[in-house]
Amino acid sequence: MAPRTGAIAEEKGVTSVKVDYKVGESREEICIAAKEWNADMVVIGRRGLKGLSEILLGSVSNYIVHHAPCSVMVVQHED
Repeated sequence: MAPRTGAIAEEKGVTSVKVDYKVGESREEICIAAKEWNADMVVIGRRGLKGLSEILLGSVSNYIVHHAPCSVMVVQHED
């Protein structure tokens, strides 16, 4: 997944991409990595859960939007 993600970003003209693997609670690890890397932006996908599903399951993207130390771009998957 990581090599593909970096390749897609570079195809779109992004010149600086850092991809890493972490073990732990994903939403917290992403925010920690953003702080450690002094990231300008985190780009994260969204599964599209709505309503009760999102409330009960939580939302990684929502957490990151509110806790990341940098800008966050949330991308919705096209159907």
